[in-house]
Amino acid sequence: MVMSRWLNLRETAKLIAFRYTGLGAPQYPYAVRPILLAYLINELERLKGIKGNIAEIGVASGKTTRFLCEHIVTQDLGSTLTYYALDTFSSFLKKDIEFEITNRNKKRV
Repeated sequence: MVMSRWLNLRETAKLIAFRYTGLGAPQYPYAVRPILLAYLINELERLKGIKGNIAEIGVASGKTTRFLCEHIVTQDLGSTLTYYALDTFSSFLKKDIEFEITNRNKKRV
């Protein structure tokens, strides 16, 4: 009797904690929407068998990079595909931004 009461109290406490605090709730770790991840995977599949390179510019935390690399490895695309991931780690320098605006007619975002 005491044990069943304890289990019931414990389950009630978990229900309250998870429902109202978000503790234990799954997290979505990617900075892009699922439809974009699906698009990227579909493009990798479309390019299957074509030898070449792919570059990801602006890696940030690397979660999307890891996601795509996992697909490349598990689908054995690495024999025809080289994947480059580039990041500045702290944005571009002011002089680089000014060069792009002045010499390449880029817009300041």
